[in-house]
Amino acid sequence: MLVSLTLSVLSGCASHPKLSAEEARLTRLTEDLSRRGDTASAVTLYERAVVSMPGNPDMLLGLGQAYLRNGDPKAASETFRKVYRLRDGDPEAVLGLGYAALLEGNTERAYALISDAAPKLNTYAAFNLLGITATLTGNFAHAHEAFNTAEALDKDNLEIKSNQALAYALDNDFPNAIQKMANVMASPLAEPHHARRQVLILVLANEDQQAEQLLQGMPRKERRSLLGQARRIRDIGDPARRASAIGLIPTFATRQGAHA
Repeated sequence: MLVSLTLSVLSGCASHPKLSAEEARLTRLTEDLSRRGDTASAVTLYERAVVSMPGNPDMLLGLGQAYLRNGDPKAASETFRKVYRLRDGDPEAVLGLGYAALLEGNTERAYALISDAAPKLNTYAAFNLLGITATLTGNFAHAHEAFNTAEALDKDNLEIKSNQALAYALDNDFPNAIQKMANVMASPLAEPHHARRQVLILVLANEDQQAEQLLQGMPRKERRSLLGQARRIRDIGDPARRASAIGLIPTFATRQGAHA
């Protein structure tokens, strides 16, 4: 049930006019490792680069994002705070702090930070994250608004559409949820995790028979497990707790459109 989060990486570092040959080499290596998803090695190189270029907010921003990809929100928060001190009000640092708070389970703080950063960044990734965080806090009106903005910025992004479908379902707007998810599944680019999301939404809407029909090609044990999980989530009364039980916490991706 996981979805991807996209944040910009190293905005402007590669063109920094005062980089030495060694600093430029480190920058290229860190960017390459980030693109390839080698998170541990990327963290090590970013840490070396930060020592080589102390006080460089772009490099610190890259290090914070590498910590997020490596599942270390505490270190990421400390690094994003350094960026914020160097560039007061930096929206990417604020968004990073919000994402780290989300990973640590502090959804209210995450919601406040991401609500501040998303309009300033005005990227589909930031608004998608805002929609997810608003969903987790039960602020569905704001979630729908954020997903609509994200979709306007990237009309063909199936993750945004899928996330909004789930927000509709958690808000008990099942006709919109089912239709939105059907539109996702009609795309040639739909993936297996989208099909699982469709089954979950149908079960939340009490359309169990239709959900079972969609799973006919799946082994019986796996089918029963998936349906059982969906029904347990349906039985949770509070919408925000239901959203949390789904596991709607985004994974970090280094490029737009990547799915973890």
